[in-house]
Amino acid sequence: MSSISDTASVSRQELKRRQEELHGLKRSLMERELELSTLRSELHIFEASYHRTVGVRQAELERLKTSILEFAANLDSGVEAPGSTRKDPAADWMNPSFEEFEFPHDEADLSDLTGEEPFAPEESLKKLFREAARRFHPDLSNDPDEIGKRHDLMARLNAAYLEMDADRIRELIEEGELAFPDPEADESVRQRLTRVLKQTGQVRHRLLQIESTLESLQKSDMARLRDFCETGRDEGRDVLSEMAEEADEKIDNLKARIVRLADDCSLM
Repeated sequence: MSSISDTASVSRQELKRRQEELHGLKRSLMERELELSTLRSELHIFEASYHRTVGVRQAELERLKTSILEFAANLDSGVEAPGSTRKDPAADWMNPSFEEFEFPHDEADLSDLTGEEPFAPEESLKKLFREAARRFHPDLSNDPDEIGKRHDLMARLNAAYLEMDADRIRELIEEGELAFPDPEADESVRQRLTRVLKQTGQVRHRLLQIESTLESLQKSDMARLRDFCETGRDEGRDVLSEMAEEADEKIDNLKARIVRLADDCSLM
C-alpha cells in the first residue's frame, strides 16, 4: 500500500512541476502571439501608407517609361498613338486622370485615403487578448476536431484585436468558455500528466514557429523600409514624402520628355 501511495505522490509532484513549466511556456507563447499580431498590423498599415504615397507614383513612372518606348517606336513607323483623335501627338500618351489626381503628401491626407488609423492598442486590450489566447490557443488541445475549432476562434480573436474591439474579444471569450470546458475534472493524475506533456511539446513547437515568422517579417523589405522611415522621423524627416517628391519630379521629367518627342515629330 505504501508503494502505491509513494508512486501516486511522485506522480502528483511530477504533474505539479510539469504544470509550472507549461504555465511559464504559455506566458511566453501569449506574449509572442501578441507581438506577432501587433507587428503584422503595424506592417499592414505602413504598407498601405507606402502604396498610397509612393507605390502609385512608381506605377505611373513605369507607365510613362512604357509610353516613351511605344511613342518612340511609333515615330519610326509613322503610326499614331492608339485611338488618337487629338492634334497634340503627346496627348494620347499622357494620362489625364493621373494629372488630375492630387497625391497625398502629409499624414492627414494619407489617413483620408487609406482609412487606416494608427495601431496603438491600450494595455487593457493587450491583457484581454493574452487572457483569451492563454485559454483557447490551439496548441493547448490534443483533440484534432477541437484544435480546428480553436484555430477558428483564435483567427476571430486576432481579427478583433487588430480592430481594437474589446467587446468583441469578450464575446469570443464567452463563446470559448462554452465550447471548451476544463477537462481536468474528469482526468486521473496520469491522464493529466500525459496531456500536460503533450501540450508542452506543442507550445514549444509553436514558439519556434513564431520566432521564425517574426524573424522573417522583421527582415522583410517593408519592415526595413518602415524602420528607415522611423529613423528619419526621429531626425525630423518625412521619408515617404521625400520619396513621393522624388517620384513626382521624375514623373514631370518623363512627361516633358514625351512632349519634346511630340515636338520633334511635328517638325519632321
